[in-house]
Amino acid sequence: MRKMISFIFFSIIVTVALSASIVIYQQGIALISDKVNTTSKIFKIPVSERFLEGSFFVEPVDGIYKINYYEGEEPTLKKYYEGYTGSKIKFVFDDGTIKNCLILSAEPLILKDVDTKDVYFNPNGYPIFPNELYMDSKNYFVVETYKPFDSLSYSYLTEGMSWNAKYFLTMSSDKELDFSGYFNISNDLDMGFFTYDIYLLAGEIYRPQAMYEETRFMKTASFAPSAMNIEQPVGQKTGYRVYRIDISDIPKKSNISVPIIHQEMSYEKKFVSMNPGEDYSPVNMVISITNVPIDLPAGTIEIYDLVNGVKILSGSSSIRQISKGDDLEIPYGQTTDILCKKVVKSTTRVSKTLYRDVREVSLKNLSESDVIVEVHDYASNIRTVGLENQNVEFTLPSKSEVKFVVKIAAREEQSFQYTIEYGY
Repeated sequence: MRKMISFIFFSIIVTVALSASIVIYQQGIALISDKVNTTSKIFKIPVSERFLEGSFFVEPVDGIYKINYYEGEEPTLKKYYEGYTGSKIKFVFDDGTIKNCLILSAEPLILKDVDTKDVYFNPNGYPIFPNELYMDSKNYFVVETYKPFDSLSYSYLTEGMSWNAKYFLTMSSDKELDFSGYFNISNDLDMGFFTYDIYLLAGEIYRPQAMYEETRFMKTASFAPSAMNIEQPVGQKTGYRVYRIDISDIPKKSNISVPIIHQEMSYEKKFVSMNPGEDYSPVNMVISITNVPIDLPAGTIEIYDLVNGVKILSGSSSIRQISKGDDLEIPYGQTTDILCKKVVKSTTRVSKTLYRDVREVSLKNLSESDVIVEVHDYASNIRTVGLENQNVEFTLPSKSEVKFVVKIAAREEQSFQYTIEYGY
């Protein structure tokens, strides 16, 4: 099917990258920017079959006569026979003989041997046309200008391209782990991109629907500074980051993996109980890494233990977007060897807006090793916290959270009470 769209351009100036570039978003869309060089008044610009209508933009804006969009069709052999009906072709029969034939009909196929005058009805074999078959299944824009230009820069948004980050963590010892990760780039389009600068954009980006809003969106997203790389992403102040990756080609219908990091790191295994209830329940296992060496986009992560040289999957999780120098904490499951509960022993109304609780936290360590457990408890607008147990430390990470750090010997139990005043 063929359709035509005519655009009327207003005086909107949009900056697009002059070099061939692709910015791929996590939401499954990509911004394709390129240019075409010619001295003609007609420019043919290929686009994907899943481009977003209204997103195509070309500059210079002045001098454009009209833009026609053509949705490519996959030509069939029947169409070529129709085009050559009444003409001579060579036909290779099943027995290998090649004869000069005149096409009398395409449907049904009827051939006439030019030399012997024999007529063949739907013969088995294949044709050899005078010219090479040109199978144009691509979509494209034809841009017509009032005057010749040396080149046109263009960009458009397309669905069908996406990326995500995947990480693998192997605990090789109690203190050291192997941390690796890669970008996975998926191109579901029946169209490849070669000699392009590739950028990956992380973060939630508003996707407008109206043509004018789409153009403004492209103006924001189409920058492509050449100095970007995965160690120095840009856009932190605007809520997103752009990663330049070290590839230039994305074939059609492809999945590509690009390394992000592969490094040995020190870590600490933590046991954490978040807002425990009145019954004993397992605590969370958390891997804590301090001072992450590079910026890491959000992604999924698989955690493995190394037991006698064999990798064993211990859990899976996800990580948020991490900046260089940040600490990374990865919860990856629970352990029934360590249990925790919290009971509110009493509640007193101190004033019209102030309450005082006496709360008791109890822990059991059923393992064969000493452990340190973090217990996080919550209340609204915490005023004061009172704790007499000298073996328990506490901090106030926020006005609604108190964190206790408790060391418990192997096969031991421990309880402590504290007083908390809070208001509404």
